[in-house]
Amino acid sequence: MKNWKTIKIFVSSTFKDMDVERDALRNIVLPRLNEHFAPHKRNIQIIDLRHSVETDSRQTADERERCVFNICMDEILSCKPYFIGLIGPVSYTHLTLP
Repeated sequence: MKNWKTIKIFVSSTFKDMDVERDALRNIVLPRLNEHFAPHKRNIQIIDLRHSVETDSRQTADERERCVFNICMDEILSCKPYFIGLIGPVSYTHLTLP
């Protein structure tokens, strides 16, 4: 794709939810975006770290968390200003009032 510009969009949500929404972005929205922007020589990429962030099992939980955070921040900065934050309902099994 010589002379094409790649536009990266970072997709964020917790890693344990929003799978259906993330899959819809990748499998439905992304192909349509690329079809729309092809005449303008633009290639759209979705950056979704659900399955690609690996940590070392020898690290402490804090070290693993810091590693994931740093990887995410690096990717967010590389996609700037394109960011999609997926926010869904929060459900609680119980709520204790004072």
